[in-house]
Amino acid sequence: AAAAEARLDPAVASQLRACLEAQASSARDVCAAAWAAVEAHVAEECAHALSHVKHISVNYRMTRKPPPRTHSGYVAGVLGPLRAFRDEHRTLPAATEGYVGRVVGGVTRMYADAVASLLDTV
Repeated sequence: AAAAEARLDPAVASQLRACLEAQASSARDVCAAAWAAVEAHVAEECAHALSHVKHISVNYRMTRKPPPRTHSGYVAGVLGPLRAFRDEHRTLPAATEGYVGRVVGGVTRMYADAVASLLDTV
């Protein structure tokens, strides 16, 4: 690349470099947006299990059971879609590092919203 630049007019080389840098920046933005959409989708898939939260108070009200002392059975499967995605895509490039934490953060926010909604109705 340096040898090719040496043969180019400096003004042309400068314009070419600026153009390539702009395209690379644009490509990074597109990749980041696409990856954010993937993370949101995986988090939504995980959140399907959180629908059980809505039924907790009803189950205990109707049966007069004491409040739960351990996690509910659905908890173990909440992150199942994330595990499946991670296992299927183990060879993802380093640019995707941190996606597990971001997906878990998204699921956690959805769980907090579901619990807050549940507490509003108790």
